[in-house]
Amino acid sequence: MRVCFLSVILGLLLLGTAPASDLEEVSRVSVGKGKSATPYKSSWYSTSSTRLQSYTIDNKLIVNQRVRLNERTMISDNGGHFGILKYNDHSPTTFSALRFDLYDSGGQKLWSVSKPGAVSFVVSDASAMAIGIIGGIGMLNSEVVIYSSNGEATSGIPVRELKEVRFSPSASMIFVNSADSGLVSYDTLGNKLRVFGPAHAFSVSHSGEEVAAATPSGPSYFSSGMRSKASTSNPGNSGSEVAIVLDQALSVAGFLYPNALKVYSLPAMKMEWEFNLHDTNRKLTSLDISPDFIAIGYDSPSTSNGETEHTEGGVMLFSRIGEQLLDHPLSYDRWSRQFPAVKFASHEDTILVCTATDVYMFRIVR
Repeated sequence: MRVCFLSVILGLLLLGTAPASDLEEVSRVSVGKGKSATPYKSSWYSTSSTRLQSYTIDNKLIVNQRVRLNERTMISDNGGHFGILKYNDHSPTTFSALRFDLYDSGGQKLWSVSKPGAVSFVVSDASAMAIGIIGGIGMLNSEVVIYSSNGEATSGIPVRELKEVRFSPSASMIFVNSADSGLVSYDTLGNKLRVFGPAHAFSVSHSGEEVAAATPSGPSYFSSGMRSKASTSNPGNSGSEVAIVLDQALSVAGFLYPNALKVYSLPAMKMEWEFNLHDTNRKLTSLDISPDFIAIGYDSPSTSNGETEHTEGGVMLFSRIGEQLLDHPLSYDRWSRQFPAVKFASHEDTILVCTATDVYMFRIVR
């Protein structure tokens, strides 16, 4: 990636952003063996086969919920609600689901439904709504069942070869992605709103009115009934997206791949800049965008005695105009492929980073 030094300085001055010089470690919490941590804007969750815990970004315990071996947990995209689905044995099936309980972020139970018939649920952030999936991801025939904020099943949407279902952050729309029909949006009553076509991955704005999607023909952006495609005849890495992120102002979309980041301006989908890994050993794992910065997590595996070890990685920080500001290394004792996970916190200039073993809070030093 080539960036003119003078243009970087001018860009930073225009944006009113002082360059970052370092990440200062504010706190570090070990999640413990057998647990997995996930960062959100205002909290982080730790889950295991026996317990679900949530914490403030200042590491104060909010929820300490016991989970039994025949129960599964699911958390909304931004940590606003969580649910627990109970089965009558340790093999989750549609026929063995006994009860689903929905909780708010403080651990208060909001509603329950007995024998829902769903093998899994998707939980909303902004409301107490939920979606039950009858059949399952990848099955030939499934049904997406919409539950209202008081736990009543209001409508069902038949789906063939379901890939993913998601609420918009505002909980005003539902997005269903399938191999059969592609990406389709619905209102919360189950009425079809828009068909976007085939999509490998997608991200939606807070309202749900804007959608960035990785399509077979390349990155695309949908807004106000219009579609903008990235100006390239080569879809490149399409289909291998690790993450797609829209910034809050809907000014840019970031498409993250295992070995590259591509940033497009919106709504035109004009390529603004890209970052390509020269170290083929690294793999990019996560992406987040703040008003001033873009953060990427990466894993850097090594080989010892013929065994591949995933115990090192890090966080890279970029300005919004593409200058790489820093590369902060991390070490950990064990690995899972989604780590490290990065998230800009609600505190100004603060990043939460979850590895397989620890939760860090870093302050960006300007």
